[in-house]
Amino acid sequence: DSDLTNKKGLDKPTLSDTTIKTYTRAFDMMKDLMDGEEDMEWVQDLDSVLEHINSMNIGLSRKRTILSGILTIITHKNLYPETQLKYKKAIQDLNKSDKEFSDTNQATTKQKENYVSYKDIEKMIKEMKIDLKHKENKELHQQYLLFSLYSDIKRRNEFGTLIYILKADFDKLTNETIEKHNYLVLDGIYGRLIINHYKTKKIYSQVNIPIKVGMKNKLVRYIKKYEIQSGQNIFSDSRGGPLSTNTLTKLLQRGSQKYLKKNISTSMLFKIYCSDNFNNTKEKIAKVAVARGTSPGVVLSSYTKNFKK
Repeated sequence: DSDLTNKKGLDKPTLSDTTIKTYTRAFDMMKDLMDGEEDMEWVQDLDSVLEHINSMNIGLSRKRTILSGILTIITHKNLYPETQLKYKKAIQDLNKSDKEFSDTNQATTKQKENYVSYKDIEKMIKEMKIDLKHKENKELHQQYLLFSLYSDIKRRNEFGTLIYILKADFDKLTNETIEKHNYLVLDGIYGRLIINHYKTKKIYSQVNIPIKVGMKNKLVRYIKKYEIQSGQNIFSDSRGGPLSTNTLTKLLQRGSQKYLKKNISTSMLFKIYCSDNFNNTKEKIAKVAVARGTSPGVVLSSYTKNFKK
């Protein structure tokens, strides 16, 4: 059906726009199995689906996302109750495998291949700054600012959707509008991030983060350079829209490939930070967990890895 790979086909109150987009992309990865079929009968052959997924060079998390996307669609359309149970079991098995591996705190092969020390990240940011002084380049400028932001503030992918806004304009917004977006609010010498749209919002609510004066000044110079107006996206793709999770990841990885020959995403950056820093106090772990919008347990189990080969 045509509505299976767009928002309409997944329009349920329990699904966020981000989840819908993620499942849609995951569903698109299975087109080779569809073979032009307009119905969903192919999903009943779970063995073929799993074989296809296992042939891809992807990790457990993406495999789980694909299966969850398919399950969501057939559940929404009330199709194949027995098959739904099989998909739930397959997802549970992946969750079990993921937990068993996470409990060892070992980095995956892919993570080890892309590991650098946090000092290497800091060195890369300095090199980006030097290169920008010699030649202005918008993509490099975005990479420099994003890596700088993520080094200062240990968040997920929400910085790609930041909207620059003056406090006077922000104060005019309705609560309904504010709740839908992420903002950089500037008020004279002060700046803060208002984060509303993120993965664990239902647990941690709105996040209000003051930013350092040095970081604020970097952002202001960029905003002035590219004549970004109050109410517009700070970071943008080639069409001028906000950075999706996928676009943000590719942007960061292009930068890290150029300077480090590594693929560094926001998740990998946080793993590096945690793994280099968290063989120490519980207080430091708790502080970073709050800033990220997650729990200390998740910081230790999912992000603090042993990168020794």
